[in-house]
Amino acid sequence: MTRDQIIANNPLAQFLSDCGYELRPAGANFVTSACPARRHKDYHRPVTIDTEKKVWHCNDCKIGGSVIDWVMAERNISAAEAMHILGGGRNGEVMVATYDYTDANGKLLYQVCRFEPKDFRQRRPDGHGGWIWNTQGVQRVLYNLPTVLGAQCVVVVEGEKDCDRLTALGFTATTNVCGAGKWRDDYSETLGGKDVIVVRDNDEPGQKHVAQVIASLTGKARSIKLLILPDHFHDVSDYIASLSPKAAGPAIAKLIADTPLWNCVDVDHDEPPPYQPPPRVSREDFHAYMPQHNYIFIPTRDLWPVSSVDARLPALLLPDGRTLKASKWLDRNRPVEQMTWAPGLPMLVENRLISEGGWIHRNGCKTFNLYRPPDIQLGRENRTGERGENSRCGTPVPYS
Repeated sequence: MTRDQIIANNPLAQFLSDCGYELRPAGANFVTSACPARRHKDYHRPVTIDTEKKVWHCNDCKIGGSVIDWVMAERNISAAEAMHILGGGRNGEVMVATYDYTDANGKLLYQVCRFEPKDFRQRRPDGHGGWIWNTQGVQRVLYNLPTVLGAQCVVVVEGEKDCDRLTALGFTATTNVCGAGKWRDDYSETLGGKDVIVVRDNDEPGQKHVAQVIASLTGKARSIKLLILPDHFHDVSDYIASLSPKAAGPAIAKLIADTPLWNCVDVDHDEPPPYQPPPRVSREDFHAYMPQHNYIFIPTRDLWPVSSVDARLPALLLPDGRTLKASKWLDRNRPVEQMTWAPGLPMLVENRLISEGGWIHRNGCKTFNLYRPPDIQLGRENRTGERGENSRCGTPVPYS
């Protein structure tokens, strides 16, 4: 496709609306707080969408252009890559998903890019905000490596899409780059001492692949199970798609529990514990802390890096078939501008910020309150029938 064809096939207002951005009518045009360069306040809409000229312009950032320029600025990629994403790649290819492979600390090593018509290619950061379309000299690692390292039970599947589907259901799942037949022994070293469930795709390459994986894991994994899908489903994504959202997780867990051990190499010959999927984590468990671009995990108040959030939460499927990473969704829908400690106030303080020691009113801004009310338990009575001094702060007083 030519540049003009790509712009014509991707009407700017419709493209932004499909991406989840809110557009407000302004005569024949639209205005929005969305911007590919940075997030503006919800009540402030400096970006204008000119539907007739098919261009946008941010009055604050002093940038603008076509839909191609928007994608370039938002993803920090070249014009050629933006045209690939929007449909201008070779043979009309469209990039529909990217899968990050990171080191143990969450640093991006390389990406697998999925195109439609179906094709996969790998690229690595060039260190200057762009990409090199190969993985030469890059350490090969398992998908979702940080999560895999911290888990005891790991599900091995054939493909990143299957991993993301299982992750969305609360399982720890991984795969290897380049698909069937490309398993490496150093992947098995990573899974050493773990309880590994290998899921077989129902085709000849899938059968050969699981045989290679199991042979490599034998003697390294604590236990191995070979999970064969029911009713001749091609892969685990097909099986999950056949079930309701509520039924999918329990159905997978039951399949794992009912599958016999392939082998067990624990030195004490103890039976491994029944598989228990980790507690489900959802987007509602996080807020995006914009000053540091980290993410507040509400249950513990810990700050998670972007790589961990995207490894734990599935990407969202947009109406046009593209995907939106969970971190990007949180940036747009659950941002907070400050964190503070404020006993007596709610967890999320809306339309207020702290400035020079006091609260100020600021429409559209949110402050996350780290304070958590104590779980007070009354102390025991002492021998005189009176309650101990520490009972007022919830500490039981032992008998003297």
